[in-house]
Amino acid sequence: MAAWTPSPYQEAIYAFTEKGQGNASVRAVAGSGKSSTMVEATRFVPSSASILFLAFNRLIVDHLRSQMPPNGQALTTHSLALRCIKAKHHFISVVDNSTEEVVQELLATLSGVPKRERNAVANMTGKLISLVKATLVDYNSEQALRQLVEYYSLDLAEWENLILALVPLAMQRSEANTNQLDFDDMLYWMARDEAVPVPSYDYIFVDESQDMSAAQIQ
Repeated sequence: MAAWTPSPYQEAIYAFTEKGQGNASVRAVAGSGKSSTMVEATRFVPSSASILFLAFNRLIVDHLRSQMPPNGQALTTHSLALRCIKAKHHFISVVDNSTEEVVQELLATLSGVPKRERNAVANMTGKLISLVKATLVDYNSEQALRQLVEYYSLDLAEWENLILALVPLAMQRSEANTNQLDFDDMLYWMARDEAVPVPSYDYIFVDESQDMSAAQIQ
């Protein structure tokens, strides 16, 4: 089998990894080998340096772990966040639907929402809350919430004003609960709690960095 020869673009990436300073962004079309190129780039990192490789889902991370050098580790952004949060909040538990439960509790106190409509309203409210946590917008700003609704084309139907009023209440209750968190909370907690200890790494590689949310970047 013929020896593999890197392209001039890949050679530039490896050269930067080995000798460059600061940050670099690799732009290429889908399927061009960005992820495999980044994995190969870790070989140009000194063995004494620490490496973090961030990916978006567990399947990619599981695949990458077998290819990491001894001084490197692969994690999803959420697993890194949860690890850091648990270093401060040792007994916190992860649940699937903590936000939905909060919204349902709030809806149960309102007489203007028929019981048959509550699940639909809770679902729409949950989608907007998820976007709030990902984008880190000011949830107390109705204008900011309306901009999210418009930008992501959320159809809140006739419940829009109610949902815009529910979001701040649900967010305040969610933030007050330090005993449990859900999937969206992981990155949100990391972004807003400066007391959460964050490990440092000499080299950080991020797969599909163009898709990172404000919370992931923070």
